[in-house]
Amino acid sequence: MQTNKIKSRDNLEVIMVLGSTINSEGKLSEIAIGRLEKCVEFVKNKDDYLIILTGGFGDHFNTTNRMYSLYAYEYLINNGIDADRISALIPSVDTVEDATLSYRVIKHLKPLNIVIITSEFHQERVKYIFGKVYKEFKLEYISSAYMSDDEAMRQLALTEERELKLLKETNRSSIGSSLG
Repeated sequence: MQTNKIKSRDNLEVIMVLGSTINSEGKLSEIAIGRLEKCVEFVKNKDDYLIILTGGFGDHFNTTNRMYSLYAYEYLINNGIDADRISALIPSVDTVEDATLSYRVIKHLKPLNIVIITSEFHQERVKYIFGKVYKEFKLEYISSAYMSDDEAMRQLALTEERELKLLKETNRSSIGSSLG
C-alpha cells in the first residue's frame, strides 16, 4: 500500500505491533496499550514507516465479535496516527501466525527494515519465531514494559518458557500453528 506519507518505496520501513489481550467488552489490556503506545511514540515523526497490526480471534485473547487488530487500529487512529499509515490488519491467533500470516504482506512491501513491537516478557520467543520466518529481512525489536504482581509475572515467564520450548522441539505453538 503506497500512501502520500511514504516518500519513496525505496526507503519504506514497516513497524509491526503484535496483538495482545482484550476483554469481552472490547477493552484493551494494559499489555496491549503498552505496545500500541510504543508504536505511537516510535512513528510520530517517521514518515517512511507503514504499520501492520496483528491479532484476530481466540479464546485465549479475544472473544469479542471483532478482530483484535481492529481495536488496535482504532486506538492508533484515536491517538493521532493517520489511517493511511496502517497497511494491514492480520487475523492471527498467536505469535507464530503473527509472523507467518504477515509474511505475504511483508514480501509484497519489501521494506528495508521491520521493527517489531511486543512486550519485554515476550521478546525472546518473538525473536526466535520472526528470526525463523523473516530470514531475509532486517529485523529490529522494541519492547514495551509491563509490570504486574509477582505471581502474574511468574506465570507470564512460565508460559513464555513453555511455548519457546515447544516451538524448538516441535516447530508448533500450543495452539497448533506451525513454523513450517
